[in-house]
Amino acid sequence: MKATRHILFLLLIAFAAPATGAPILTVEPASSTPAPGASFSLQIAISGAVDLISYQFDIGYNPLILNATSITFGPFLQTGGSTVTALGGINNSAGLIDSISEVLISGSVTGNGTLATIAFSAVSAGTTGIAISNPILFDESLAGLTVTVSNGSVTVADTTAVPEPSTMLCAAVLAGLIVVSRVRRRRAGGMN
Repeated sequence: MKATRHILFLLLIAFAAPATGAPILTVEPASSTPAPGASFSLQIAISGAVDLISYQFDIGYNPLILNATSITFGPFLQTGGSTVTALGGINNSAGLIDSISEVLISGSVTGNGTLATIAFSAVSAGTTGIAISNPILFDESLAGLTVTVSNGSVTVADTTAVPEPSTMLCAAVLAGLIVVSRVRRRRAGGMN
């Protein structure tokens, strides 16, 4: 009886699925600081994927600060073969990119890489989050995967120039010299 239990225990260990961590979706770079009117791109990357065959997610942002201009699907899932991509759309009024999705036709991929690159235009000064929402990932057994998300942020720089203190000091000294010079001229002119 002991031998049977021991053999069953060894079989369970040998055939148990390895424990894996949840894949992580990340906005890269995590923070950006473009100037107003500038165009720039952010990547949505995945790390820790195991036997991934498909993904879908949305991206949210403040449309008063940014406008999305295009989406390019990344090479990660395509390393496994042909894929089918879909995009629900870019809605700059709502600050939403809806249903960025890709499905691998056959096979699966494991590892880390870029899922999508999103091009933005900086509209006005301010800070906005770049939020990954509604992530849905499936592995080759069609099991939904638990996903961890790491959002990002963009701060569009305020371009209204604030003089440096040394510039303000120089201006004050120059104004003082002008006043002193005028006072001296008046005094010199009054003595004649």
